[in-house]
Amino acid sequence: MADNSRAGSEGTNQYHLSERIKKSMASKLTLWFLLLSTVPLAVFFIFTVPHMSDEFMNITSEYMTDEARLFAAGVSFLDSEDEIISVIVATNDGNHTAFIIDKNGFYAIHPDKAKINTSMYTDFSAKTTEKILSNNEGAVIDENLIIGYSAMPAQDRIAVVIMKKTWITEKILSMENVALIQLSMSLILIALAGGVMIWFLVGPMYKLMKSAQEVGTGNLNVRIEPSEFDGELEILAITFKKMIDDLKKSRMALEEHSRTLEKQVSERTKDLEKSKNEMETNLAKFEKFNKLSVGRELKMIELKKRIKELESQVRKK
Repeated sequence: MADNSRAGSEGTNQYHLSERIKKSMASKLTLWFLLLSTVPLAVFFIFTVPHMSDEFMNITSEYMTDEARLFAAGVSFLDSEDEIISVIVATNDGNHTAFIIDKNGFYAIHPDKAKINTSMYTDFSAKTTEKILSNNEGAVIDENLIIGYSAMPAQDRIAVVIMKKTWITEKILSMENVALIQLSMSLILIALAGGVMIWFLVGPMYKLMKSAQEVGTGNLNVRIEPSEFDGELEILAITFKKMIDDLKKSRMALEEHSRTLEKQVSERTKDLEKSKNEMETNLAKFEKFNKLSVGRELKMIELKKRIKELESQVRKK
């Protein structure tokens, strides 16, 4: 029974402690600080990630244009198609490929010889093909491909360099994940540091609160050292200490007045007791005198009555 009672008491104390922690200002500030720390993450996902993806695509398009220009300039100086095919084959790594088309959109040089003299329209959309054929150089995104193209100097051919979009999106996703992890870790560390700082700042306030509770129960022997606090809390501690000192003085004055009043009441009680005793003594004397006076009066009346009786008897004789 005792163990059960002790366990129940410990459970109740833990419950009250958890409730106090939930309601404490430090807990609320820490929770609010943690919630605020998620704002940068939301901004990152809503604004930064889409913008970063678009910017990477723009940079990649410019890069593919430069690659196509360099490829066009490089193969222009080669003497044979075999050398050009060797360069194209070396370029093809699974994510990148290259080929050369004529002004009408037919494959002139391609690593797949079966495609030579076939139309580019069979592999790419009409919009993409027409854009490549109508511009000197540039880049275009066709479904999962990023295509850079550039007209070959002094030739009626166009050099085309292709990169799979998934390759760059994987790089972007990897960078986003790294940035997200780094940002999350930074925010977690900032939130934890902020939470610790909040508890560190609220600690002295909690100490003042406990002292105020002690004073509220009537314990004026609470010791407050203003030097243990900083800033506004030091001013509050000084004011609180002065209040305790004033309460002590008021209590001492009240106790002194109470002792004086008790002394006066005691003396007055003694005086009243003395007066009462004197009144009782005088009353006893008065009663005794009254009895004697009444007895004398009765005897005088009896004597007068007897005298009248005797006078009456004398007259009759």
